[in-house]
Amino acid sequence: MPLNITFKETLSSYNEMIMKSFVEKLAEYNNTLIEIRLYEPSIATDFSNYFCKLEGLLKRQLENGIKIKYEICTAGVGLTMKQAGFFREKNITVCLLMDGPKSIHEHNNILLNRMGSHEQAVHAARLLTTYKVNFYIGITVTSVVAMNIQRIFSFFIENGWNSHAYWPVMCEMHQKMPTELLSVREYQYFLEQLFWLWKDKRMNRQPVYVREFENLAGVIKGYAPLVSSLSGQCPFQNVFFSNGYIYSRGCREGHTEYLCKQLEEQGLLVMKSVDVKTECKMCRWVSLCQSDRMCCMNSSVFCEIYKDFYLSILPEIFELLRNLGK
Repeated sequence: MPLNITFKETLSSYNEMIMKSFVEKLAEYNNTLIEIRLYEPSIATDFSNYFCKLEGLLKRQLENGIKIKYEICTAGVGLTMKQAGFFREKNITVCLLMDGPKSIHEHNNILLNRMGSHEQAVHAARLLTTYKVNFYIGITVTSVVAMNIQRIFSFFIENGWNSHAYWPVMCEMHQKMPTELLSVREYQYFLEQLFWLWKDKRMNRQPVYVREFENLAGVIKGYAPLVSSLSGQCPFQNVFFSNGYIYSRGCREGHTEYLCKQLEEQGLLVMKSVDVKTECKMCRWVSLCQSDRMCCMNSSVFCEIYKDFYLSILPEIFELLRNLGK
């Protein structure tokens, strides 16, 4: 498994000493693949300078043969042509946060000046497309999103933005679902509707990628899972802050662990497999679910609806694979 790092704050927040200490610790590990996720809600004008400093430190400190993949998660606010070209040049994958058409997106995405961010997100998507940047749309599934998934999916497809990842809204510091934002039944409706939308496009050989369903098909074919919800592991086990602390997010059935460690004292956290509960081991769906439904959430919230979901969609996935000759 790759070693995953998330920079929780904007790159400009990290001073050079902290950055050097981080890279030196990184060099102690023997991973051949390191995935670094950068979090820049609004693209700072000096982002490229700080990125080049980080990249330079990594190249000098790490051995040849170690592959580094970069991803930036952004709302696209303030994205310029120069920055889009920079992402292309540096082969940075972009997760562009957008929840659909304007009325839906701006239900939960308002800037500090009380203006909506939809126009800037759309502008960013068009820039990334023009500059041929590898990007996908990241959608937070709230009640509003769940109940309007057909409209949202159509909006993205009509604009040519065909690669999506959907995450149900969650309270990260609490082990319960905020039901006022998304109920279990609303999420069940969302899952079923999205699956049929995805399958219809894929059966017609249209290039649409919904991350969880594509990975589910891959797991059925025997490939290693590429998303946390199918691997029993949390991908963001090292969340790095500008004060030198590592924020550990460990996923297990029914509870979530949070821990800060000082980088200089204890280093990074290597991903480990999750202990699967006895009752989960007896479940017919354990090979698909791996007891980690939707990373870092209390999986019992969605357990029953996923059992029903797997039962109904497995024959459909097999039909799809036969149709595609896979």
